Amino acid sequence: MNRIVVCKTVFAFIFYLANLYLNSVLIVIFNERLPLQEYPLPDIGFEFLPYRRYAIYLVQFHSLFLGIALMIVFITNQFGWLIARRFCIITGITIFTHAVCLAATQLPVSNNRNYCHERIPTNVTNCQFIWELTKRSWQEMFHFFVFYLNDDDQRNFCGSNIDNIRAIHIILAYQFLTTYFKSNRFQIRWIFDKLLLYNCWLSILLIIVSRTNYLVDILFAYYICTRTFNIYHTICMNESFQYPSNGNMFNRFWWWSLLVFFESDHQSIIHY
Repeated sequence: MNRIVVCKTVFAFIFYLANLYLNSVLIVIFNERLPLQEYPLPDIGFEFLPYRRYAIYLVQFHSLFLGIALMIVFITNQFGWLIARRFCIITGITIFTHAVCLAATQLPVSNNRNYCHERIPTNVTNCQFIWELTKRSWQEMFHFFVFYLNDDDQRNFCGSNIDNIRAIHIILAYQFLTTYFKSNRFQIRWIFDKLLLYNCWLSILLIIVSRTNYLVDILFAYYICTRTFNIYHTICMNESFQYPSNGNMFNRFWWWSLLVFFESDHQSIIHY
């Protein structure tokens, strides 16, 4: 195993976790800023789809299935380390974009059946405030990776919660699995693609049913995820785009330098 490939994959994973934690920190901070008793905004998805609390549990189980499927691809594919690296980088870029948008505009919690976390007391010192902020951020990040099947699951931070980026992971997992899953039999590949497509669409609908996301969040996630995925892989498959030139407009993306660094081991580039 090439040591450089492994190290770059580890760095990519750290980049992903750092952006996930950044989202958690912003969520906790905005819980302190938004006015209390904010009502959800009108949403066409909420008008046509009924509320079901258990829907979020089905989404979590489907996310677990996608995670296991991705791990199988990472382990069994000849270029598993590179695929894992690309997943971490693209997901990190996307959730960083989510963090920027979250910092720009905070929407009220999308489910008025939830109640907000209590705010950090105002009479604490700066060190105590930072400690409490850090602790809550780690708890919110941990919330993303585990299942909550009790009443405490109904408690969210006002303005947002970490489940808002679950749609991003579902969309990107679908993109990666349909791109990198290989089978010599056309029937198996066709069945796999269709089942994955229908299940992902069902999960997106369940996210709306659970009132975890506004519909605009999901539409925005779809647009950003698909564009980032396609542009990233277009640059990877065309080596000329990995060098600055007058005809290469991709180098204007803020993450282009990241791509060049992580894709510089040319012997590992996948040819489709």
